[in-house]
Amino acid sequence: MSVDYLNIHNRVAELTTSVLYDRAGTGWSYPAELPRTAAEVTDELANCSTPPAFPAPTC
Repeated sequence: MSVDYLNIHNRVAELTTSVLYDRAGTGWSYPAELPRTAAEVTDELANCSTPPAFPAPTC
């Protein structure tokens, strides 16, 4: 994740819930074995965003 997106995140977080996600091996994340498949990346994202980690949005 670039610093540009961190700045955007911080601004958005002032208004609502905002979540940062660094794929393994990128940004500030731990190293990962490469190459990685799209399935590995999406499985990791699905595992970190399931309840109760984040509340459901309200309308």
